Amino acid sequence: MKKLIVIALFLSVLGCQKKKEEPLNLNYTLATIKTSFDKESATILLYDSDLNEVGQLYLPYAELGVGRLFKMGRNGNSISVIPFGKNHEYDTRKVLELDTQTLGVKVFDLDRNNIVMSAISEKYIYAGSNLNSVSYLSQLNRETGEVKEIEYDMYQMVSHIYACEGSVIVFRIHLMYQDEQRGVNTARPELLFYDEALNLLHSLDLSNYGSNLLNAAFVGHDLYVPLQSELYTDNQIEQAPSSEILKINTDTYETRAIDIGVKGSKQVEYYNGKLYVLSATIPNIKESYLTVVDPLTESIEEQIDLGHQIDQFEINQDALYASGENEELFKFSILDGFELVKSIQLKATDDEFYPTMFLKNSED
Repeated sequence: MKKLIVIALFLSVLGCQKKKEEPLNLNYTLATIKTSFDKESATILLYDSDLNEVGQLYLPYAELGVGRLFKMGRNGNSISVIPFGKNHEYDTRKVLELDTQTLGVKVFDLDRNNIVMSAISEKYIYAGSNLNSVSYLSQLNRETGEVKEIEYDMYQMVSHIYACEGSVIVFRIHLMYQDEQRGVNTARPELLFYDEALNLLHSLDLSNYGSNLLNAAFVGHDLYVPLQSELYTDNQIEQAPSSEILKINTDTYETRAIDIGVKGSKQVEYYNGKLYVLSATIPNIKESYLTVVDPLTESIEEQIDLGHQIDQFEINQDALYASGENEELFKFSILDGFELVKSIQLKATDDEFYPTMFLKNSED
């Protein structure tokens, strides 16, 4: 053992130390996550505004990200992201907070399996978990890590979480709701409004609108929610694509549907006074459309066939960046009628994929 120690010290003196890592290039515009199904491995790839790669950050987590349909929770320059674990095990019991300016990562331990979604506010990270027909809403204090939770009854499944200052909104599907008027058990989708103390303020029945709410946008006190494809009737799922988005006032709970003329909306973003709605026609989801809506008049200003299969998008400096299911990144020019400026093919092995993307600077 002494000889080994001497040799190690001797090699160290000769300069065989591990090379220092080069400083991370933080001068980036857009980032995407490449992660693995069966390895504790993820890489955040950084790109400039012209989709040239400028750096990489390695993180030791499998299946990092929330999947193609859901964007990561964001508040200013802080993002919440879930490491699902190898081979869909959903057993890491962790939620990460990523600083988009420094790319520093803070790890929060949460004693829950099957954490499938998160959201972030100025004070808290919220996480939703579903296991054995029981769901939890967990609130983690970003400073202390203290956890507060709500446990829902059987078959009341948390599906999505939206966080805003002073409150959190939970989209939940009650799979065995007793409809006393019709005398049947049915599935009831609903939005639950809580304050930061997790007191329930209001429950909003969404049975008339559908069961699949995705990536929404806040504009002041209004929440604009895309409606995608499913309705529940007598506990049966109907493939009934909607061409509407919902406008929900978070103070009065007034709800109004806005028809955008294209079915299968899945993401709403607010930029420079306009709403941008991404839709995929159903059943032909290979066609993706972007609808520009004036939120003041609720009128449609533009409707664009993007010409590619798009999963999600971000807007920065009059450029629309998008990711596609064929592992591609796109840049479209808003000022030039959403003309495609550039696309790049992302490299991945058979066990790797790119679940999500984010901007360095928030456009809120």
